[in-house]
Amino acid sequence: MLSKAEEIELKEIAKRYNITTEEAKEIISGMYEFIRESIVSLEFKNTAYTREEFSKMKTNFNLPCIGKLCASYYQYSRINKLNIKDGGEEDSN
Repeated sequence: MLSKAEEIELKEIAKRYNITTEEAKEIISGMYEFIRESIVSLEFKNTAYTREEFSKMKTNFNLPCIGKLCASYYQYSRINKLNIKDGGEEDSN
């Protein structure tokens, strides 16, 4: 659901590029859908990756006007520690 300001912006973009509002919405949301699909496709079978193993897996995204979206090894290891502390178990596979 879009806010009133986002609806207005979407209409302006559609008008500027001579496309429908629905097409503009699909183009904009397509970037986020691609990111979601890419992240979901990563398989974290082992919860104790080394820095090198993690670096081979991670994916970075540059989003216009937002910046770089990435996960650092520090974030990954911190989340793992919190999961284990909260009763999660490390996967031995």
